[in-house]
Amino acid sequence: MIGVLLACSLALPSLKIDVEGDGYLRFVRDGRIVYAKSATLTLSEGVLVSEAGHPVAPTIMVSGQPTKLEIDLEGRVRAAYSAGPKEVGRLVLALFKGTAPAAGSGGFLVSSEKPTLVNPGEGATGVIRMSGPATPSKSLGTPKTTTKPVDAPKSDAARIDVRAVSEVSGRQFTLGEIAEIQGNEALAAIVMGESPALGIERGIDKTRIVSRLKMAGVDTAKLDIRVPSNAKVVRKGQKIEHERFLQTATEAAKALVPDSGDWVSTSNQGAMTVPEGEVELTAERSTRKGAQVSITVGVVVDGKRFNSRTLTLTAGPGTKAVRSGAAVRVRVISNGAVVEVAGRTKGPASVGASVEVVTNASPQMPSTTLSGKLVSESLVEVRL
Repeated sequence: MIGVLLACSLALPSLKIDVEGDGYLRFVRDGRIVYAKSATLTLSEGVLVSEAGHPVAPTIMVSGQPTKLEIDLEGRVRAAYSAGPKEVGRLVLALFKGTAPAAGSGGFLVSSEKPTLVNPGEGATGVIRMSGPATPSKSLGTPKTTTKPVDAPKSDAARIDVRAVSEVSGRQFTLGEIAEIQGNEALAAIVMGESPALGIERGIDKTRIVSRLKMAGVDTAKLDIRVPSNAKVVRKGQKIEHERFLQTATEAAKALVPDSGDWVSTSNQGAMTVPEGEVELTAERSTRKGAQVSITVGVVVDGKRFNSRTLTLTAGPGTKAVRSGAAVRVRVISNGAVVEVAGRTKGPASVGASVEVVTNASPQMPSTTLSGKLVSESLVEVRL
């Protein structure tokens, strides 16, 4: 059946796993990271370890007393409890670009090169497969997929041509979404794995496809599988053009400064790619400084916030504003007393915005710098 996990109880007999691909398992031994293409795993004091007692890296803790553990092709470790199954961690593989790790002591491999850490099932990294004398136990449960489980297709001869670039939309993607299939269309329903996050490319290779087909019970001996070099899968999305962000930000700026004219964006940030669904843009935050306003526009897709973008707008010619150094009257209000003196602005500002002014010296008040509100093009109101 499709989606069945590669599983085996970690009670005797213990679980032996292999990496089918270019990746290496990682363990901690004497404070150092060592590597292996295969290993026998067991539990020691609630930690997943090798048969010799070396913990996997990163450490995977298993609380309580699970009845069994299982590991799927993508390295997810799940534990069975009386209350139901629970995912407790995921194996991480090391991928080396240069020289492969050399043989060390204790059956492990060592390397001075710093590898790239990748999840099993991504690109050429490979998948986790069970081997050895262990007998697979009943699965802890089948993860939800975007397609219904089906019986394994017949293994008649067929040709599979994988596309160089495939766009997928669901949480998981099938062979039919990434390839043209001739001779056995039933293969199209087989799930190939998790879809990548939006904006992230995920490589797909023949090793991964063959592993997934075998996992579904397909005899791959008669299949002609053709995969272009650097074939990839991307998440399908939709673009929100900059003009939509600008429209939302401009409406918010006019609400913030009612007497304003046109507002001009200081930059064009281009389109934003978001998941498929109904999109709503909302002005989340607004701040003002002189003749400029900054508007944060939130992006909501199907009722869930996805991202945001902040736009800085400058008041256009139609906005009532004053320049830096403009002569204004400064009305100072403090405890019911009102004093009005002459002064000049220290920077540009639009009507309704905050502005700093330097007052002229007078018998009532020495020259000082104050911060107030530009209530008209000739009057700044300061409340102390």
